[in-house]
Amino acid sequence: MIKEPFIDWYTMEEYCGIVDKVRKTISRKIKQGKIHPIIIKSHQGTKEYRFTSDNVKAFFWDELPLNVKDYR
Repeated sequence: MIKEPFIDWYTMEEYCGIVDKVRKTISRKIKQGKIHPIIIKSHQGTKEYRFTSDNVKAFFWDELPLNVKDYR
């Protein structure tokens, strides 16, 4: 079940611009399981990624230094 409306989804290019990283870096993080985009089928039949605002937050959280994450 989809939790968020599609209007809040970002394309790969938009997401790369928001997090200021290249496509290759984002693809690597997807393969590592650090980012979990929504996968949809395009009109051409290929898979495309869609990213939510939670993906943006997760990316920035992953990029923080460990001493900042461990704030206890």
